Amino acid sequence: MDISDQKLAIWKDAVKRMNEEDLEFILDFPECFEPKILKLVSSRMKDMHQSEEGEEGEYIEPTIEDLVCETLNELGCDYHYDSDDDICLKYQDEDFIISIDEDDDFFIQIYKYNWITVSMKDYNEVSRLYDAINHINRNGYLAITYTKSEDNREIYVHFNATILFASFIPNLKGYLDMWLTLFLHIHRALKEKMGKLYEEEYQHHCIN
Repeated sequence: MDISDQKLAIWKDAVKRMNEEDLEFILDFPECFEPKILKLVSSRMKDMHQSEEGEEGEYIEPTIEDLVCETLNELGCDYHYDSDDDICLKYQDEDFIISIDEDDDFFIQIYKYNWITVSMKDYNEVSRLYDAINHINRNGYLAITYTKSEDNREIYVHFNATILFASFIPNLKGYLDMWLTLFLHIHRALKEKMGKLYEEEYQHHCIN
């Protein structure tokens, strides 16, 4: 299937903002992109090499951290840095953390900590939690993990995802918005699964 005019227009705008490393990344994996996109990238790469001579001043390519902050500003998300230099942000009244590895130019990690807490005293609830986590983790979009409190009285459930984040991605605002919204959907799906497991147990007890 040929690339649509609308998608091609989005890519034309995105390619203009790509740095040389982004362009090379795409050209290194031609099987992942349509021919017209590869042609745009090749043309952009050629233009960049031709314009290197005679340009006044030095252009500083945005870092992945710059891209994240710029995208958060476009989303209207309040954010600040914590003591570990991670980005703490507010999205739809929920607190998230974005971690950036200085040695990785293409991927970021998004975390949501302690989103669900379950008492270790409630054995049935703990069992439902484990079953629900195993069920939801099968989709592969987010990783759901858990830790126990130091006194082993509570279980804390965490959500995280490692995602590609680079200037060659069209519409970074919509892209990040999609991932953050996915966290909300997966959180709701986990709670709904636990609710269904509870209903099944209740019906089983009623029958017996």
